[in-house]
Amino acid sequence: MRGYRANSPMRPVPQAVVDALVEDWAGHGREAVAQLRRWAPRHYAQLVASLTPLAQSTDEKLAALSDEELMKQLHEELIWQEKAGILPPFVRLVPVDDA
Repeated sequence: MRGYRANSPMRPVPQAVVDALVEDWAGHGREAVAQLRRWAPRHYAQLVASLTPLAQSTDEKLAALSDEELMKQLHEELIWQEKAGILPPFVRLVPVDDA
């Protein structure tokens, strides 16, 4: 369904679809997502983006953050990418002393 947004108030997802997805996830979800990340990282990124709510534009969100909050979010994102195995090879995280 091209252009379909699951969280659209105009097109609610039928409960039968939700139930089928929950059942499929229980049996295959983690491995299927891991395979998608390995074999089709572009589609994996699209999946992640499609599940991310767009309450306000990125520019508005960034403008509202202090420097400390922005650095914290960037750090959390990089840690997540490292754990997910999708951190670009030219980026290397080094521990920082909090002292």
